[in-house]
Amino acid sequence: MNNLKLKVKKILIICLFVPLIVLSCFEWTGGGGGSIAVNIGGSKVDAEVDGANEHTSSIPHDNQSTTEKPTKNPDTTKPYTQTTKSPTEPITVEHTEPSTTDPQETTGREEPASEKLIALTFDDGPNPKNTVRILKILEENNSKATFFVIGLNAEVHPEILKQAVDIGCEIGTHSYGHKSFKRMPSKDINNDMTKMKKIIFDATGKEPTLFRVPFGSFNDRVKATVGMPIIQWSIDTNDWKYKTTTNDTRTQAELERDKKKIVDSVLKYAKDGDIILMHDIYAMSANACAEFIPKLREMGFKLVTVSELMEAKGIQMHNGKVYRNAY
Repeated sequence: MNNLKLKVKKILIICLFVPLIVLSCFEWTGGGGGSIAVNIGGSKVDAEVDGANEHTSSIPHDNQSTTEKPTKNPDTTKPYTQTTKSPTEPITVEHTEPSTTDPQETTGREEPASEKLIALTFDDGPNPKNTVRILKILEENNSKATFFVIGLNAEVHPEILKQAVDIGCEIGTHSYGHKSFKRMPSKDINNDMTKMKKIIFDATGKEPTLFRVPFGSFNDRVKATVGMPIIQWSIDTNDWKYKTTTNDTRTQAELERDKKKIVDSVLKYAKDGDIILMHDIYAMSANACAEFIPKLREMGFKLVTVSELMEAKGIQMHNGKVYRNAY
């Protein structure tokens, strides 16, 4: 009996102490919600816990870079590459101003019209003789033009502005006294524009919507102040260089030669969408118009106002922007 009790005691001792001995051979280390390392007999075995080392990238904001950028794994010393996802919707950028420099500033364009359109423009009038003659030539050829008038002349001959509008022509402002706007204070520019609106409205019943700068000279301040689209040109006839004077010594042949220079500057270079610069105060300019306007019509051109040209070509004009053509 005593021997049996002794054996039972030994078994109980073994059952109690063997687990303690076995456990003493293991070393447990915790990763703080990361990895668990177990040392067994001096060897270390790593085990990943779900989600412990997971790095989730987020969808970037519209202005966030979507390029790959190297970084380091926070749990190791080995580098890895993080690739962020692209936005599900493409970023669209509207350019209301594809260009802010001369010679041309536009803000969008539709498909061009099939007709060959051209805008003939005249500065510095009205003149009681030459402007009236040009209007007659236009009407005879089923054509229109845009007249950028000087206030000093328009006040004296408002009836000519009304006559132009009655046959479908357009009246724009070319300032009151043809002074340089670049040298004019902004307050004076505003006063000039307001005065010209009234002069033209009183004569025609319509306020002007287009402006041509005196001398074709402007800067950013002028553009920001005038409050209208600025219309320049793509063809300069230089007709003012060939004007006749009271002391003119040119022979008839020389006068014809100079007129031909004006005519050729139009007929040789005219193309769809052009804006032509002339001056309706000179007899030489009227003489040239009598020759090239019918020929332009024969060539298939339709002469329209600047506003009609831009509308037909799908170009929306904006205040302070510069337009030299419609192509």
